[in-house]
Amino acid sequence: MKNLSTLSIIICSLLALVSCDALTGEEVGRIPVNEVSTDDEHLILKETSVDLKQGDDVGIWSDMDLEYEGDVVVSFRMEVLKDGVKFGGMEIDPFEKDITMNETKTTIGGDTKWKFSGRNANLMIEEDGNYTFQAILVTSDNPSLKINKAEIVLKK
Repeated sequence: MKNLSTLSIIICSLLALVSCDALTGEEVGRIPVNEVSTDDEHLILKETSVDLKQGDDVGIWSDMDLEYEGDVVVSFRMEVLKDGVKFGGMEIDPFEKDITMNETKTTIGGDTKWKFSGRNANLMIEEDGNYTFQAILVTSDNPSLKINKAEIVLKK
């Protein structure tokens, strides 16, 4: 009887993990930016390339872990290349998301610690090709800002 109970727990756990991918999509790429580009002279550009097919709906997610005092503005600036040719670009505010997962936000006396994963945008692929996603992270001037993780996750 104990083996049946253990087996039920394992099956339920696996189903929960599979259903999360069904809801949020499967990760197909990650851009570990993790550092702030301070100006045009000090760009910290990170990228990843993914082969995509016509009709793919790519979710653009942010995976964040940061600490700061007061207020802060954070954004990813991203360019997309298709087969090596500039295809488009966008600016992503990781705080503006329509789906949020694993969020923990604590603010005490103006000090904030915030971790989350959130979907910020979708990109519908109209042509097959190899897509390169390049990104930098920019922020408002807040010397207290500590970036523990700032990554873009691509899911389809």
